[in-house]
Amino acid sequence: MVHSLRKAKNESYLNKLLEGKDADFQRRVLAVAVEHGLSTSDPLFLIMLSTGQLQVLLEDKPNELDQLFKYFLTICCFS
Repeated sequence: MVHSLRKAKNESYLNKLLEGKDADFQRRVLAVAVEHGLSTSDPLFLIMLSTGQLQVLLEDKPNELDQLFKYFLTICCFS
């Protein structure tokens, strides 16, 4: 009984952490859990998610920064 209540509470935390995030972000977070054999109701996973969200968000940024840098070079150096 206590274990199931704790699991339900942790699932609620997971839902709050993922609330407002797009489906792709949610999919990537859950894929990380599966890849590393973590339970999404594990308190350690929830801590990792809450403190590591920036890492997941930044996975797409190197490509965007590269494009921005190339655009900047085009504007500043070749005009």
